[in-house]
Amino acid sequence: MKLTRIKFLVGALVALSAVISIVYATTSSATTPQDCSSNAVIKCGISSADDFKAKYNASPELQALYGHLGWSQNTINSATMVTGFAYTDGTIKVDGKTVATNAMSIGRNVDSGSGCAGTPISVAGHTYYQGTTECRFGSDGQQMLVMLDTSGQFIGAINVSCGNPTFATPVPVPVHTCDLLTAKQITRDQFQFTATATAKNGATIKSYDFDFGDGKTASATNNSVNHTYSQAGTYTAKVTTTFIVDNKSVSETSDKCMIKITVAPTPVFTCENLKTNQLSRTEFAFTTTASAQNGAQVTSYDYDFGDGETASVQSNSTTNLINHTYDQPGNYQINTTVHFTADGKNTSNDCTAKVMVLALTEACNTETHKIEKVTKGQENTPPFTTDVAQCQKIQVCDTTATPPEVISIFPSEMQSGFKDVNAVECHPKPITPPVVPQLPKTGIADGLASAIGLSSLSAATYYYLASRRS
Repeated sequence: MKLTRIKFLVGALVALSAVISIVYATTSSATTPQDCSSNAVIKCGISSADDFKAKYNASPELQALYGHLGWSQNTINSATMVTGFAYTDGTIKVDGKTVATNAMSIGRNVDSGSGCAGTPISVAGHTYYQGTTECRFGSDGQQMLVMLDTSGQFIGAINVSCGNPTFATPVPVPVHTCDLLTAKQITRDQFQFTATATAKNGATIKSYDFDFGDGKTASATNNSVNHTYSQAGTYTAKVTTTFIVDNKSVSETSDKCMIKITVAPTPVFTCENLKTNQLSRTEFAFTTTASAQNGAQVTSYDYDFGDGETASVQSNSTTNLINHTYDQPGNYQINTTVHFTADGKNTSNDCTAKVMVLALTEACNTETHKIEKVTKGQENTPPFTTDVAQCQKIQVCDTTATPPEVISIFPSEMQSGFKDVNAVECHPKPITPPVVPQLPKTGIADGLASAIGLSSLSAATYYYLASRRS
């Protein structure tokens, strides 16, 4: 009968312990029995994180003991402290999740009451005993003040009921971070965005959500996507990475997962003008002027001179000069094709102009008095004339000479004193010989001799004067 009662009481205590553990596991506000025994490192335990820190900071013994476990004063005072539970299987759990394994507890007594002796350790003149939670715990599921670092990883635990420290092997905390977003420019307005994220210790990447800053977004399982902007400007692109952590979706971004994008204005390129300059009747200079802005660049010039001849010039300049000589007269249309690169593509634009190569014709040069070949249209432009007679000599009477004489000149040399060869001035009137009075006849012979002598003298005088006039 007594044995039955003992078994009943033991069963009741076990059941009560289970109920208490469940209550502690489901609420951090549950009351934990105080352990004021000689095994307690902090007699009667702690009531809160602040209570623990106050007692720890006031006790060199506690500082030495916890320091022996690698928990510095700074570590303890800066740690995140949450409610958890330690179990005899060596696990420590927070919110039902195992944060550490292989737990070991330290107390002041060699036997904490479980019938299992601990291993002695000496710290700062004090002897303590450590062992597994299976060995050192008198009951399972003891409430702990669990210390976590900034990443949420286990540092250590303090038994709430007695202040006994428990150290264990941390379970790696799932790591899930959005680390970086980079952008590679493909063309002026197209970019390749690449996200870098870290997922380990049980975390996995589910997707990447890109926001390009221009109102457009994209979701992908691949970490790299391309995007083309429709307008020039500056944009802030960012990516949010979604992870699966403990069967839940968790989204992460960061400042490094944001990037500024500058889209340059649309390239402007054109062949603005093809100017002609005539160097001679058949030779011309052609000057091409192009415009290339906002990333566009001239690469070359192709010329078609309209007479079957072509030329190509490699140049990045926006101005190009080239000369060309035509073999035949005629009307020609010249075409210049300017080649550009813009937005990573090859393109071109044309300019045209017209020239006329005039034929040659013969004309009289009134200065040289020679027949010469001149450009058609200039044959009647001084000193040229189509009146070829102007290059042929004519005979005129120079009345300024004494006596007037006939000379040969070019028509352009005509002067006021020159007359037609048939002009009166060039033909003086004949001189009538004077009448000689008859002498008295003295005889036939004397009269005849006298007449012949006088006539001869008159004739000689006439011809002399006539020869002087000519």
